[in-house]
Amino acid sequence: MCAFLKKVNLTISCTICLMLFVLGLSVGYNPLIVGNLGSFGGQALLLSVAGITGSVLLACVVYLLFFKEGGEK
Repeated sequence: MCAFLKKVNLTISCTICLMLFVLGLSVGYNPLIVGNLGSFGGQALLLSVAGITGSVLLACVVYLLFFKEGGEK
């Protein structure tokens, strides 16, 4: 069963890479997106930073609430 799971893991990873590649091609061939990359880039940066910051903060809260050892008894 372990060998099967390794093959499934590899298949999933390859599929995700292929999907990201196709997404990049479709975005790169779209003249509307490429033409407005300056305005889209700033919005994308802001959304990315906000998403990463929120994820890290929530992960810290979950860690402190559920996984921190050696707290008060």
